[in-house]
Amino acid sequence: MISPHNFNTAFHRYACHLQDRLGQSASSREYICRESSGPDPSGAFILRDVFGKESARINGTQVKIIF
Repeated sequence: MISPHNFNTAFHRYACHLQDRLGQSASSREYICRESSGPDPSGAFILRDVFGKESARINGTQVKIIF
C-alpha cells in the first residue's frame, strides 16, 4: 500500500495535532528528521527523530504521538 502522505503532509498533520490537541508547537519537541522518516508497510507515515526513534505515526487523518 502506498502512503497518501509524504514528509511535508505528515509533518503538517503532526504540527497541527500538537497545536490543536496539546497546545504545543512542533519546535518545542524533538527535531523530526526528514531522512529517517518515511512510510511503513501498513501505509502509515512514521516521523522519526534524529536518532531514528519513532515520534509520531500518521495514518490518514489520525495522528498518534509517541512519548
